[in-house]
Amino acid sequence: GNIVLADESVIERDIVVKDSKGNNNRRKPLYIRIKDGSVVEGDVVVETDDFEVIVILKDDGKVRGEIRGATVEKE
Repeated sequence: GNIVLADESVIERDIVVKDSKGNNNRRKPLYIRIKDGSVVEGDVVVETDDFEVIVILKDDGKVRGEIRGATVEKE
């Protein structure tokens, strides 16, 4: 499912999206919403091309590392 980081949450490592063995027919994008001053200290890495991943940065949400394999939208 989708990921939401809110209320100044901090992820100290990477977020890695891998192929889902049980959901090969996923048609909808996977959303990673980082908002309310939340921070990912590492990278956001997508290791599959079976579905689209969209990272949404809102209200001072940040990724300090790199974002690889995902579309980035700023709101």
